[in-house]
Amino acid sequence: MLIALSEIPDDKRQAVKFGGYQAMTAALLAIEHLNTGNGTLVEEVAGLDKRCNIKFTAEVRDTALSEIEALNHIVDLTSRLEKTELPAAVLGAFRSAVSIATSLVTGLRGIPQISPISTSSQLDNAQQFPLFGRTVPSDDGTAVAAIKYLRQELGVKHLAILHVNDSYGNAYAAGMQRAAALYAPDMVIQAFDLPLILTPEDVETVISVVKNTGYQYFFGILDLRHYETLMEEAYAQGIAGSGKHNWMFGDAVSTSI
Repeated sequence: MLIALSEIPDDKRQAVKFGGYQAMTAALLAIEHLNTGNGTLVEEVAGLDKRCNIKFTAEVRDTALSEIEALNHIVDLTSRLEKTELPAAVLGAFRSAVSIATSLVTGLRGIPQISPISTSSQLDNAQQFPLFGRTVPSDDGTAVAAIKYLRQELGVKHLAILHVNDSYGNAYAAGMQRAAALYAPDMVIQAFDLPLILTPEDVETVISVVKNTGYQYFFGILDLRHYETLMEEAYAQGIAGSGKHNWMFGDAVSTSI
């Protein structure tokens, strides 16, 4: 399992603020139920241990939300000489950028990889990522729904998109713009990218630039590391909490709101 249990901002490792440990615990509980035939949560699993001689094991690797950390883990896991020690499948990762990097390797090694929350539309490419799967829709699908709602239900004609500058944020922002061209051609969109590691100066600058657009609707494609800092600065500059400005966000910050 490739799970983000920590992050390393400014070269200092610290625990992540969202559900890495919860996800790991849930996955390990599912394995325990499968191995013991415990049907408490899924009744079809009851007695599975008597009907099936396959036993599941798990090895957890901390990606630290980093492509490099995750790639080192995947290379190590898939380079084992004993075939019985090779993973049958990989669960993860969280960030799309991490899943993109690691699924290139797992695809080449013939190992399926499934992510619960990597939504970048770049991962839709079945030729590049032949063994990658996920349990959520891609950002291209959610972008269409978002644009239709903003234009048809809220009447939005001007939208500012603030997105993290990685494969997830860039693909999502591009998907929003493509959806607008098809379903809301009269909507004017300006996109502003944010570095993965934000400094106070970065935040102050981007919020100032966004404020100068005069727009009242903003869509954030961020993660938890950006949300609080960005919104505090938006409030300080008068474009959040004013009663006139409206902020919406992609799924990556849902647990913060």
